[in-house]
Amino acid sequence: MLKSAFAVAAVGASLIFSTVVAGLPMQSRAEESAIATVLSKHAGSVVTVKFLLAMQENEREAEAGGLVIDPAGMVLVSNLEIGGSIGRGRESAQAKEIWVLIGDDTQGLPAKIIGRDTELELAWVQLDKPAEKPLAFVDPAKGVTVKVGDE
Repeated sequence: MLKSAFAVAAVGASLIFSTVVAGLPMQSRAEESAIATVLSKHAGSVVTVKFLLAMQENEREAEAGGLVIDPAGMVLVSNLEIGGSIGRGRESAQAKEIWVLIGDDTQGLPAKIIGRDTELELAWVQLDKPAEKPLAFVDPAKGVTVKVGDE
């Protein structure tokens, strides 16, 4: 079970990281090609998580990139981006009114945070209602074997 949870976290973290890094200048064509391959293969699984971030007495709309890891609508997202600073001595923040935007959707589907891992800085967001049709997703059980030296 722990191995499976770690695999989910590792795959999600690397794909979320890849989506963030995609906009940055690359050091080599090999790195650029590897990230492009991952993004093109799993583009349908990358979503936007939109929410209100409430901090003390004010709120602001915010977004974070997410990765669908279950066809019914479970999304892996960076815990730091959705108020994960809670309990770390920083300003307390709370993500609320969460919506998952899939593809070209601008309205989104309502969702809620169902779990957080503050050590790995990951959070799991679940659609309130299962998707009408299975969503494109990354299956953590079909991950790749990581070797020493792999980035």
